[in-house]
Amino acid sequence: GVVRRTYLGPRELQSFRMRIFVLAFLLSFSSSVFSVDQSKFRTCKETGFCRRNRNRPGPPPQFSVLPSSVATHGKDGLTALLQSNQLEAPPLKMGISVYDSGVVRMQIREANPEKPRWEAADILLDDALTSIEPSMQAQESSMRLEFGEGRALVLEYEPFSVTLRRR
Repeated sequence: GVVRRTYLGPRELQSFRMRIFVLAFLLSFSSSVFSVDQSKFRTCKETGFCRRNRNRPGPPPQFSVLPSSVATHGKDGLTALLQSNQLEAPPLKMGISVYDSGVVRMQIREANPEKPRWEAADILLDDALTSIEPSMQAQESSMRLEFGEGRALVLEYEPFSVTLRRR
């Protein structure tokens, strides 16, 4: 018989060395994966927030607008207070502004926060959007703001809902 020797050229040898290196590298991490201290992790049963909110009884709270709190501010839009059907919850303050480009901005925050909350910097540029004074029609259970060409926002008081319409 003929004896054949396999010769690895420079490329094959470099590729073989790279594979060995990658395999050794991965094997070095396998011991650290299995050596994780599980006692440093908590389960849902061990955290108060998770225990309270994991299996919440009943539907989520519904909100309604307090009609006496609705106030119009011309070009600055309108503000109102939202009350949860869970009476112990403090009210929220809602603000709605409309802009000439058709953009509507609604912000909801705590009405009387216990401590100042962090807020991200404003992403709307003041000079990029010009606020306009919408035509407002108040009714007993809703408020309609008309702006732009055939655009309207309907604010329903009970339950709280906002609908944007465009003709």
